[in-house]
Amino acid sequence: MAAQTPVPDPLDAALSSRQVSLSPSARYNILFTCWGFPLSFDKYQARSQDFDAYFHQYEKACEQLSPRGLGELTHKHILETFRGIVVGQKKECKQKLESEFTRLQSINVDEKLIDECILFAGRHILCLDLSEWQNSETIKEFMETKSVSKSTLKDSFRLSRSFNARTLNKVAGMKITWTRNLRAHLRLSDNDRELAVFHLVAVLDLYERSRV
Repeated sequence: MAAQTPVPDPLDAALSSRQVSLSPSARYNILFTCWGFPLSFDKYQARSQDFDAYFHQYEKACEQLSPRGLGELTHKHILETFRGIVVGQKKECKQKLESEFTRLQSINVDEKLIDECILFAGRHILCLDLSEWQNSETIKEFMETKSVSKSTLKDSFRLSRSFNARTLNKVAGMKITWTRNLRAHLRLSDNDRELAVFHLVAVLDLYERSRV
């Protein structure tokens, strides 16, 4: 009986590959590997549409990469970068990635490539702009000092459902701008007339459930 040809893992494909549309199983593996997604694959499929916007932007970013440099890395390298980001200081993450990536004989690995990889994983997996992440900081320290902190209010007051973007614009003349950068959430601009709101609710749920 002839041996079956193994099915290639889509996460082994280069980021700039023309086939960047990830299969449901590949998407699930990213959620499970990075975020410790608690549901089985079957249960994930039942609510997979919740993550469509998250993965659409990731795939779109991959499509725009040059086939050289960062585009030569695979989705698995991005997952490895994510793990490096969340376990220690930035300088430790860079050292770990340098050790991993130097095994890639066909790719010119330098500090610029590693920095680009960290920024890419931050922007499109963590939904964070890591351009100001310092070498001596852990990602937790970075988020605590540079991002919106959790509310410590104990009261149970909640705004009514009628208080939405349209109402805010009508009453206060404030424009709502949707953002994928968690650090920009509730950031005011344009002389306090424009408010950025992070809109990927599924990602907020991932943060709540994970140790990031």
